[in-house]
Amino acid sequence: MIDLNFQDLPDISFFRKSFSGETIDSKADTETRLLVAEAQRLGFSWRIIPNSDVIELDLKGHLEYIRRRTPSSNRSPGTRICSDKNLTRSFLEMANLPTNKGYAVRNSDSEEYRSSLFESLQKPVVVKPAHGTHGTCVKIGVENLTDYLRDVQELFETVEQDKELERGSVAVEEMFSGTEYRIIATRERVVAIMYRKPASVVGDGHHTITQLIKMKNTDPMRNLSQDMYPHIKLDKDMMAILSDQGYDEESIPDEGQQVWLRRVSNIMAGGDAYDATDDVHDSVKEIAIKTIQAIPGLTFGGIDFMTKDIKAEQGEVGCAIIEVNSAPEFAMHDFPMHGEKRGVAIEVLSLMFPELRSL
Repeated sequence: MIDLNFQDLPDISFFRKSFSGETIDSKADTETRLLVAEAQRLGFSWRIIPNSDVIELDLKGHLEYIRRRTPSSNRSPGTRICSDKNLTRSFLEMANLPTNKGYAVRNSDSEEYRSSLFESLQKPVVVKPAHGTHGTCVKIGVENLTDYLRDVQELFETVEQDKELERGSVAVEEMFSGTEYRIIATRERVVAIMYRKPASVVGDGHHTITQLIKMKNTDPMRNLSQDMYPHIKLDKDMMAILSDQGYDEESIPDEGQQVWLRRVSNIMAGGDAYDATDDVHDSVKEIAIKTIQAIPGLTFGGIDFMTKDIKAEQGEVGCAIIEVNSAPEFAMHDFPMHGEKRGVAIEVLSLMFPELRSL
């Protein structure tokens, strides 16, 4: 019988193997490297499709494909829906799943119409690109019309200039207050749940915030893979957050004082990861499975989920699905900073190759 237990992070050097003149190297995302390494361990053959970043996996003549950590089990409608936060929200609403009330704002919309959307929502609101990732350019806690109109316009200007953001609408939503988790789920089960703590440092009474950040960046987990746990970097947004707390980069926080560096709890923004899979109420898992089922063509995804209490019946305490990602970063679940490994890589392979479960 094939051993389906996920083992250690593979040495990326094997990934420099070349096929048909094409090479995948350490620039490939960590999830892709994990999937190929796990497939290789289980006896698959694999190759890179020439002139592309598509990888073909072959298990005894059964062929499937991966592109940028997206498995071929996820079909086009699902990936298209998840790429648009406004469209995702529509499907979640149709399935009567808990999500924040919100609207799509387009560049062609008049200021009067944009204002009317804002006035119809409970404050504060969140303003974000409909096609953004990693918490990029998200504005949270927007309370007044002037700030909202400015933030929307700035987002459209940013989308025009930033090649990492797709052009499209902006999403404006009511803001849910709670603790955020990342859930990895299929249409049948929840695979892993992670608590993501926003990037922060804790003062020791001696070192500046800049020094504390450098010290935190020496953590071995943050040097395992920059695609998994990137180094924390000072930037304009971080400086503004520090200022809101009465600090700058040269401030020396008191011993034990926690200083927040980001408002969003995204791991790629420098956050910390804590496995919480065994700590949740069954209603959380039910919501997660129904979420994947609500998106046509989606077999596997990452759900950004906020709740007042992850251990309680969600209908009683309140919760909201923030986003659904068809190509989630899942390496942190197989290599959490804190907690148990969950083996998401083998779950993804099993979705593409169901025969793995019976070999």
